This record gives sequence, C-alpha cells and structure tokens, in this order.
Amino acid sequence: NPFLDGIQLPLVSSKLQSCFEEAWPVILQAVALDAMPVKLDEKGLSKITVENMSKSSLISGYSMVELECEDYRFLWGFALIVVFQGQHLVPNKQRIGLGSAKAKFGGDSPTEEMNPLGLKLYEIVLPVFQFLSTESFFTAGFLTMNICQELLQVFLYSICMDNSWNSLAISVLSQIVQNCPEDFLKSENFSYLGMELCLAYLFKNFQSTNLVSPDQSNQGDLISPLFVTAKTLIVHFERKVGGLCLFMAINTH
Repeated sequence: NPFLDGIQLPLVSSKLQSCFEEAWPVILQAVALDAMPVKLDEKGLSKITVENMSKSSLISGYSMVELECEDYRFLWGFALIVVFQGQHLVPNKQRIGLGSAKAKFGGDSPTEEMNPLGLKLYEIVLPVFQFLSTESFFTAGFLTMNICQELLQVFLYSICMDNSWNSLAISVLSQIVQNCPEDFLKSENFSYLGMELCLAYLFKNFQSTNLVSPDQSNQGDLISPLFVTAKTLIVHFERKVGGLCLFMAINTH
C-alpha cells in the first residue's frame, strides 16, 4: 500500500512513467500465464489433479500464480480496456497512459498502436484472455456466461480486423467453447453468438484469396479449430432442438 500510494504523487509517477510503460505488458502476461484460482482443489479438483496440471499443462514451466476472484476480474477488465483503447484511439488522444506508444492512422485500416516491445496492443492482451479461459476458472465460477458473451461481442464487433487479430481471437473462442460448462452451450444467446463468430471467421478465411499474402500460410491452420468449435456448438444445439421437436410431436399426437 505505501508503494501504491507513493506512485500516485505527480513527481514520483512522472519519474516512473517510462518504466511502467515498458514493463506493464510483460507483467500482465506473467501474472495471467498459467494462473489458477486460489484453493482450486477445494472446489472439486483433487490435489493430484492440481499437481498434474502444474507438470503437464504449464506453458511457462513454473508454478502458477493463484488469483482471487477480485484479482481475476481486475485482470480481465484491464485487458478489455486495453483492447478498446487500441480500437478507438483518435489522433493526439489516448485513454490510458502509453507515452511511448505510437499510433498509426491512414486509410480504412484498423488503428494499430505499438508498445516498446514492438507488439500491437491486442497481441499483448488477447493471449491474456486465453490464459484466463482455462477450465479451472470456469470450475471456480470466476468466468461467467455474461463475461464470456461480452468478450465474444467484442470479437464480433472486431470482425474486420487483420489476420493476426483473427488468429488470436479464434484461439480464445475455441478455448472458451471447449472449457465452458454445458449450461453455457445450452444457452441460445451464447450458442448463437459462438456460431455467428465461427461462420464469420470461416467466411473471411474462404474469402481470402491472396495466395502471396504472408498470412496466407496460417489461414489453413484456423479452419480446423473453427470446425471443431462449430461442431461442439451444433451438437448441443441439435440436442436442444431435437428435444423440442420431440415435445412438439408428442403434443401434436
């Protein structure tokens, strides 16, 4: 707390601003990478399961950061703010302090903002959403249907972004559909939104006919996870529709 209070002083913050701007992307990803809810083993997973996760599922190879629900919601919300900043910047105006960032404007292409690491803002935060969409956070109740739908709406709104965005967004979409509870998949709003995204990304993929594009080689890799995701959504939707049809048939007779 003394540190957090101290950095709010104008003199201190002005001296540390450049350090924060350089460090925040790395810190954000480091906190989210291989994170898990606090005391996950008390919410349904055995200690053996947690140990197996730490050995086989860790991307970093190090111990996982344990997050309280409040910490988790803060990271998720901060990532959303950064995504929106990257899309809604106007010349000479920034929503949060990124003094060393550079915005490029021109034509109809989406705004691209770079940080000191040479990455676009969404290239920093979209992997964070994937880190925070593991099964453990769904099991702990940290990741709700409303939060997921809000993020999917952002993806739908950003459907005209470049291939790099689409690739990262598809990975997040696939992981959410793969790890979410079955109740999510039974929700019409959630399933329709997921299917709409799958169809939109497939349409963009098939529409891309520029064979000399440097991103073209990666386009084919996106088709498989999209079909797997769509199949998962359709299977649950068919069950619901099938039950409804049976109910209507019984009532008819």
